[in-house]
Amino acid sequence: MKYGPLLVLLMATCVQAQNDGIRWKVPNEEENQYTIYTRRPSYTIEFEITWTKPRTSSEPAHIKLVRNGKPYDSGSKELDEVELADIPKAATKFSKTVSLLEGENVWEAEAHIGPGIILRSKSVRIIRKVGKPDLYLLCVGVPYNLKYTEQDAKALAAGFKTQQGHLFGKVTGKVLICAENTRLSKLGQTFSDLKRQQLTEDDVLLIFISSHGKAGKVDGSSDFGVVSNDAAFGVSDPKYVLFFYQKDIIANIDKLPCKRIVLLDACHSGGANGNKSWVGTLAGAQTAISQTPSGIVTIASSNADEASWEHEKWKHGAFTYAILEGLLGNADKPDAKGYSDSTIMLSELADYVSKRVPTLVQDAWEQPQHPYIMQAAGQDYPIFNYRQKGKEEDFPAEACKTPLTPLHSQKLAILGILPEKSIMDWFAAEKTANALKKVFPDYDIAPGEASLVNNGTAIAILDGYPPSGKKTDYGTGTNLLCIVSRQPTSYTKINAKTWQAKLSAKFTFFSPQTNKIVYEHTMEGEGTAGTEQGSEKSALNHAFQQLSKIDAKLLQR
Repeated sequence: MKYGPLLVLLMATCVQAQNDGIRWKVPNEEENQYTIYTRRPSYTIEFEITWTKPRTSSEPAHIKLVRNGKPYDSGSKELDEVELADIPKAATKFSKTVSLLEGENVWEAEAHIGPGIILRSKSVRIIRKVGKPDLYLLCVGVPYNLKYTEQDAKALAAGFKTQQGHLFGKVTGKVLICAENTRLSKLGQTFSDLKRQQLTEDDVLLIFISSHGKAGKVDGSSDFGVVSNDAAFGVSDPKYVLFFYQKDIIANIDKLPCKRIVLLDACHSGGANGNKSWVGTLAGAQTAISQTPSGIVTIASSNADEASWEHEKWKHGAFTYAILEGLLGNADKPDAKGYSDSTIMLSELADYVSKRVPTLVQDAWEQPQHPYIMQAAGQDYPIFNYRQKGKEEDFPAEACKTPLTPLHSQKLAILGILPEKSIMDWFAAEKTANALKKVFPDYDIAPGEASLVNNGTAIAILDGYPPSGKKTDYGTGTNLLCIVSRQPTSYTKINAKTWQAKLSAKFTFFSPQTNKIVYEHTMEGEGTAGTEQGSEKSALNHAFQQLSKIDAKLLQR
């Protein structure tokens, strides 16, 4: 194919335009970074000049900086004088520390190559803020199958809001606690938007997440995932439900200039009256967190293969509860003379939480939980002053389109101790659930799979005895367990067309909180039909009519 002279000239001009010019390195033009925010009185800018033609002028090329439309004067109106190399594709880098005005500083660079030849850069902005550093909060409480995540996120945000006008200039941010605002797509967009928050090197970004947690893999590498609220909509594929620590959190904040703190009450985390572990082992999560880049401090609620717990007496997870305690002054360490400065350093909070959480969980659950801290040497600064603070107030959370609180705030799990796994066992489970719904209209009751846990309710084949462990609900997050012990059915053939069945079922109502049996009831049932199975169904129907007449008040002692 032949090109005409005009086309060749146009192509050459395009190549020339692409190669020659001034390109910013700081701010980074290649990454479309044209604005920088800082609190420093001066800043070091960098740019690169490329000139591919041989110079014909014998005079040195000179470069000028322009600020807000006027030549920048730093003792000399010229930034520098340099002889550009007379070879193709020559590139010369420049670096200059410039003073900044308060507010907006719009910078341009000019290179005077020769008579009538001037290269000009694009405009970049450096915004200088003055005053105290700001705090930006992103507090997330995923409501999926958990009881206290909303309180965790709101309480932490409200606590730090008191520092506005005191330790920090402004305290702004977002609280995400709604069903639709804690889905994977929303979390991804929110974290991506952090790059637009005008944060400086002196400001602090604090990220707090309370949710379930699960280890996973991203592109073959181990990572730790926070379970998004997509799980509440039946999504189970980790690819569409897990918000990953390295891939989604760290990748979005790694290049931010500010101080960054990540608090995870999700790593192996606890649920309503139990632990927050979602599905599968969480081994490897600690490895993912240990790869946190320098400049980011992460405190996870528990060590590898430990659960993190919440309890009704705390109304929070143990990890969140310890943080709130520490901010009230408990984390403040007095000096050698016993003097306390009323300021909580990041290291002081981390140390307090690491010691307080194991005690809280051991006393309440007799389980191990040890926070895991990734804090490089030298990364320490004040984050809270518990004496100089404003009035605590609710931090504005994003409006919810769907109710925060589920229709049923209490859960009752059915544990079936049945003679065999047959169609009759499932029939008995369904009858149990329907009968108990009449007794407990305010409870969430549903039979599940034999895998023990199904969305906070359960039915399983156990060994015939109530749980013996202290204060346990086997991870179901329930307020009450109904243990069904059905004895083998006896059959009598009355005549050629009629069978009679007799059965006995014992119902034991057990409180995981007190580890006590609160009520027991045994039902007898008889029924007749043309088949053995039909007669057994008739007997079950008769028996469960008695169950629906139980007085719920007897079970609330």
